Amino acid sequence: MVSFSSLSGFLRCLTSTALAFYLFSYQVHEKSILLVALPVTMMAADSMEPALAYYLPLVATGSMYPLLEKDGHVLTYFAVSATFLLLASIRKMTSSLSPGASSRGGDEKNVRSTTRLRRIVDWMDQMLLHHDDMMRWTSIMGFAVLHVARVYLSPPANLPYLSDLAFVSFSFLHFAAIYAFITLKQLATYFGSTSRPHPKVKTI
Repeated sequence: MVSFSSLSGFLRCLTSTALAFYLFSYQVHEKSILLVALPVTMMAADSMEPALAYYLPLVATGSMYPLLEKDGHVLTYFAVSATFLLLASIRKMTSSLSPGASSRGGDEKNVRSTTRLRRIVDWMDQMLLHHDDMMRWTSIMGFAVLHVARVYLSPPANLPYLSDLAFVSFSFLHFAAIYAFITLKQLATYFGSTSRPHPKVKTI
């Protein structure tokens, strides 16, 4: 990060650091996911990782459903989630019709390498680019199954928080995958670059 400074590298560093704190700290408040959502949203605004900006907020909201239900915000939860999904779908359809919509990667779009790490990340990029809708809807269907099971299936008496555990575990799989993707992309960008620029210091 220090020797290969860039806007995308900085935002990915913020994302991976915030996710590491959120996933592996001893005690984390649920609102800490906002520290992850902020750089991910900024990456989408700069056309670096728009798929993550459509994807992560839904997973983050779904992970907090047991807490929101406890506080009586079920209606708000479904209303906000549906509105976000609708607006994100409209935005995605609009951007796909605009010229140059398929370009991704920000200031790293011209970086090429034949390293194995870079090939893995390129494959993950292609998965996000061509199958992000399928991945997002698969996750939504998974959360829908968890919601239905929470309503119609009562947990065993000796496992009263089984449903909460299911929501948390399902969300953790998503967060861990995003963390791995962002971290691998950082490493691949650094080790896969043939010319690593020196840090640029802006003067005020």
